[in-house]
Amino acid sequence: MNKAELKYISWFQRAGISFQPVVLVAVIGILALVIRLIFLFQIRTTPIFNFLAADTGDFEKFALEILRGNFLSRETIYFNPFYPFFLAGIYYIFGHSPFLVLVFQAVLDAGTCVILYLLAMRIFQDRWTGLLAAFIYAGYGLAIFYTGIMLGATLSTFLFITGAYLIILSWQQERRWLWLFAGIILGLCGLLRPNTLFV
Repeated sequence: MNKAELKYISWFQRAGISFQPVVLVAVIGILALVIRLIFLFQIRTTPIFNFLAADTGDFEKFALEILRGNFLSRETIYFNPFYPFFLAGIYYIFGHSPFLVLVFQAVLDAGTCVILYLLAMRIFQDRWTGLLAAFIYAGYGLAIFYTGIMLGATLSTFLFITGAYLIILSWQQERRWLWLFAGIILGLCGLLRPNTLFV
């Protein structure tokens, strides 16, 4: 534990506040989820919520085709394939509800905050850097905005950050079996955003 952490811990103790980084990360994650859910309920009655156009409409159409047993859509072959299967999976389990998809994306994006904390802490070996990264992402406008649209941005960000964290973790702790999971997750991310394979 470095001097900066000891200083902050001492300040919290004098203020009568129990210091636990895990608690702070959980609070940031919950805050991120609340912000995104408020945003979803705010846009629920706006035209942007009900307007399915371009990629969004094609994803929805292909997902419904998948549920009918048609896994090869000739009309929508130009886009990345994983997101329609993601939609179809949610529809299959919970029923056809685009709003539920967006709620699920809000939960994923809140999870991204927590994993971003773990990633930054591993890279910089400092908990406060991780907390700062998570806090900034919790209020990041574009991330919040994309949770309200049926596109693969939220899911690809979650997969990319998770894959990066597993790579760092497997390298630092020499756990070779984690490379397998990192490869699977980044492979799925590549099916959402092929340009991530060049990062």
